[in-house]
Amino acid sequence: MEYALSIYDRFTLLSFLPPAQSYVTMRVVMDLMAALPLSETELADAQVVQGTDGFLRWKTGVVPDKAVEIGAVGLSIIKDGLAQRAKELDANQAITVEFLRLLDRFEVVYSPPEVESDSKEGKS
Repeated sequence: MEYALSIYDRFTLLSFLPPAQSYVTMRVVMDLMAALPLSETELADAQVVQGTDGFLRWKTGVVPDKAVEIGAVGLSIIKDGLAQRAKELDANQAITVEFLRLLDRFEVVYSPPEVESDSKEGKS
């Protein structure tokens, strides 16, 4: 399936690809690692810089979304990575609107852990 991915999408997806897995998975990871990065021209056009806080910043609306073909195995890798990242971000109360849009685009269903109530409603 083909996905139109923004700079944010591409940087985010690259950030959690697994460093080691089975042979087939790593072949697909290699394909994703080749398809997702920004070209030198895209980096220059978007004026990508890394801030002193370690976060990347860029000029929006300059680089069009990139069409990336992602197969079933790649989609599984991405969904697993997004679900794990959602869990980490949620624990730190750091989920952004952009990240939610990425979850929606890849149809990742994330269920946050239930929050225990301090009150003991209904118990005596």
